[in-house]
Amino acid sequence: QCDDFGAYYDVTVNCGSAAECRIECTEPYCFAVAEFNAQNSNQLMVEPVARYCFLYSTFNAPDFGNATFRRSSSATDTRQLRGITVNAGVDTTSILIDCTGTGTDGCK
Repeated sequence: QCDDFGAYYDVTVNCGSAAECRIECTEPYCFAVAEFNAQNSNQLMVEPVARYCFLYSTFNAPDFGNATFRRSSSATDTRQLRGITVNAGVDTTSILIDCTGTGTDGCK
């Protein structure tokens, strides 16, 4: 359970060899300044809902797969993906960052 004080602040999350690594953030600052390693996964799916979910976090995309960052349709706040860094893998197929939805600052 993540709280408003960043319970998972400054952590490293390793997806291992999971076919799909799905990360959802529903509390503000939940994964601020975190690192997500999905190099050995086929698919990285990131769905931020709350403000500053992944503030200044780093995502290492799958080496031979896809990474998708999509604001939740239920997101009513903004700035969910502010300051993120996305690193492509060895042969990442695609990286999609979709900032559509309510609010105008979802990716700023």
